[in-house]
Amino acid sequence: MKKVIFIISLMLFLFPFDFLLAQEGEEVIQRNRLTVQNADTRSLALGSSTLADIYFSDAFGINPAIVGFGEHGNYIHGSLNQDWNTNILQATLALPRLEVGRHSIGSRLSAVNRGPAAINIGDAPAFNPTYTLVQASVAYAYRIHEHLSLGTLQYVTYADHLSDSGVSYGADLGLLYAPDGAVTYAIAFRGLGQDPVVLRDEAGERLNYEMMHQVLEIGATLRYPEFEDYHYFSFSLSNEKRFNEDGMWYKAGLEVLPVSFLALRSGLMLQTEDNRLVPRFGIGTSFSILRFDYSIGPNERNNVRFHQFGLSLQL
Repeated sequence: MKKVIFIISLMLFLFPFDFLLAQEGEEVIQRNRLTVQNADTRSLALGSSTLADIYFSDAFGINPAIVGFGEHGNYIHGSLNQDWNTNILQATLALPRLEVGRHSIGSRLSAVNRGPAAINIGDAPAFNPTYTLVQASVAYAYRIHEHLSLGTLQYVTYADHLSDSGVSYGADLGLLYAPDGAVTYAIAFRGLGQDPVVLRDEAGERLNYEMMHQVLEIGATLRYPEFEDYHYFSFSLSNEKRFNEDGMWYKAGLEVLPVSFLALRSGLMLQTEDNRLVPRFGIGTSFSILRFDYSIGPNERNNVRFHQFGLSLQL
């Protein structure tokens, strides 16, 4: 455990926070940061609070150390996300988890583009540029101990906007501790690298790159019963510090299974500094080797309105 703390401390020393804070470019009239939705459908419904939840290994977009725990089966996942305000569509395919000894790998490919205008059911913001993103990501986890996993997520993003295109790189770090018992614990640092950004000024629009918004998150998950594949409920909590914002984000997610093939989910994200409240809801069903998940974020006030469909096939 002391070695793990030393590794994390070393990473934070090599990438000090004042360096990691997002840097502003030259003054522009408007900007639009282009990002890929990294959370799986189940995690979105639970308020993205699943930092320490080892139930599904496809949640490595929240914490890459999760891919080190594969006790609950191996799946191939596909999902489709629609932003109701911008009508941006994202399709994601996550490949089966690979495990060799203490080493585990998860991989995913995502494509982001503008959907047909006819299905845009929200009000798009004033600056809503047309662009295409393709991202390939690989999560690697090392099982330090039977109960402890250390992971990193590496991703490369290709961005195309009008006549501009380019490639950027990013990385996340995560640690997950799952002792014998009902509660698991985790910590993650996300946002090492750059995001593509579309800038608009008097000369027009152009593609640029800025440092990612860095995030440090700590969380825990309670699951009951603790040693069964089928659990009656799980409850996740996490605190997230976004270094480009004042205050903290507090997240909570509750999943209840009244029967073994049906999961009812709800989540909440709260930022007290600006009084921002973001509710999430979802449902999951499983039949034999297939699992279907749906999540929705109907929060119009904070401009976070989306829904996401997910389909999983157990191998």
